Amino acid sequence: MNIALFLPDLDCGGAQHTIINLANHLSRRGNDIALVLGRDQGSGRLWLEKHVPTVSLNQMRLRSMCLPLRKIIKSRKPDVLIATMLDANVVATASIFGLNSRPVLVLRETNSHRFRPDLGILRKTAASWAYKSADKVIALSVGVGHELATEYGISQQKIAVIPNPVDINKLSEEVTAARNKPAPWGDRFKDCRIVISVGRLTEQKGFDLLIDSISMIKQENVVLVILGDGPDRDILRNKIYHSKMESRVLMPGYVEKPADWLVHSELFVLSSRWEGFGHVIIEAMVSGIPVIATDCPYGPQDIIIHGCNGWLVPSENSKKLSESIMALLLDDRKCESFVKAGKDMAKSFDAEIIASRYLALFEELIDKKNATC
Repeated sequence: MNIALFLPDLDCGGAQHTIINLANHLSRRGNDIALVLGRDQGSGRLWLEKHVPTVSLNQMRLRSMCLPLRKIIKSRKPDVLIATMLDANVVATASIFGLNSRPVLVLRETNSHRFRPDLGILRKTAASWAYKSADKVIALSVGVGHELATEYGISQQKIAVIPNPVDINKLSEEVTAARNKPAPWGDRFKDCRIVISVGRLTEQKGFDLLIDSISMIKQENVVLVILGDGPDRDILRNKIYHSKMESRVLMPGYVEKPADWLVHSELFVLSSRWEGFGHVIIEAMVSGIPVIATDCPYGPQDIIIHGCNGWLVPSENSKKLSESIMALLLDDRKCESFVKAGKDMAKSFDAEIIASRYLALFEELIDKKNATC
């Protein structure tokens, strides 16, 4: 199968990680893959396997990528074009508009639009046009799929729910290697109980709520590590300073292998206000630590069965989150059961399984297109 995957950049976001994982696995299976990049710089290149060919459009702005992408599509004539993230989805749709022979268009929606404060009427109108033009819209969770249908009037038949692919084998190897290394924070948190979270430093991820939760715990040996970078770094630093939490919160920035940090931690917490999926929950489960997540719209509830493989707590509730963190840290038997069930759940998101679902969907769409030609 001839498949083009479009990414505007190689930043270290979850959407980029997903498309790169997908490109790696589709290429391994002998498909003719082209990863088309608006610009080919970024730390996400570290995730890309050498056998995956890339094509750079050498454009810095998304709106400048449409015509170069159209030329690539006309030249390569892929069977399928897949894109992800709202603005990139609009660009991909525009790039094939009016083509006599166009590829099957598959667009991934990675997040809730209803809860995002940055979407005005113009971007929502563009999103509606793109998703109604697509042959299939992939939602990362059941909730995102329902929202797309209600917000944009998209037929449920056009929406497929397919979660993120996670390279379980590679991640497991990183976990095994990490266990033989010393904790990356050295002696700073010796004899401390480490609560860890991972994500881009933005309002969506709710790290301000998580910092408040840790500050409510009076045991000074319970400390927080937040991996990731983003525009809210200074805001969070100021919060830590004014809360007098400098000795109990570490923000080392983006790290290439979160497993090096996860395996030396006691508890993973996702404190998001909204999510599309929650890729880092799976990474934490594979790393062998128990998970608490906010029951935010929409992703965590597709992964965590409350009380079975983790805990779901109300979002925007620092006190409840704080109480849950402390309760789990004091319950070794519950932690052990969550770890075992979490590892079992993580297997269902293995990249080989998810890649098979994508290929089956592509084949179905191509057959349908050929039948109508």
